[in-house]
Amino acid sequence: MILQELLVPLILDDSKFDSGIDGAINKSNGLTKGLSSIGGMVFGGAVAGLGILTAGLFDATKGAMDAELIQSDLNAVLASTNGISGMTADSINDLSTALSEVTMFEDDVITAGNNMLLTFTNIGKDVFPQATEAMLNMAQKMGKEPKDMAVMLGKALNDPAEGLSALTRNGVVFTEEQQNM
Repeated sequence: MILQELLVPLILDDSKFDSGIDGAINKSNGLTKGLSSIGGMVFGGAVAGLGILTAGLFDATKGAMDAELIQSDLNAVLASTNGISGMTADSINDLSTALSEVTMFEDDVITAGNNMLLTFTNIGKDVFPQATEAMLNMAQKMGKEPKDMAVMLGKALNDPAEGLSALTRNGVVFTEEQQNM
């Protein structure tokens, strides 16, 4: 009797059955679209992550190449000046590393500036660390690169009388005691 009560309405009126099937199909389609959307987001995220990773690897490779070039320049300038400054590659690198920890400049940027300072052969070992600090202070104050300030400072230290005038024209102010030195 119970089975007859279930089958008779189903056979005579299948609209409830059809609407139930349609509802199940709609829910299934909605689930498929949702999963597809999530899959697209996961794929998109993976592609973005791969792009970030690739950019990071490129930056790291470029940084390593730049550092190698700066070290090559350091060795070349030391050789071309016959080490007249009394500084070695190790002492320049140690100085750059130490100053990078207390300034806003990275060690490679400092070494690049020191490479320029080394071309001025009247800057000796005793003055070189102070010249490097002055180069960094000037660069920070004037918003320039250390190697650009190295040229100005190197000229001033190479020929103090002319260099003092050049620095003064570029906005560097000296005390009377500094001028007399």
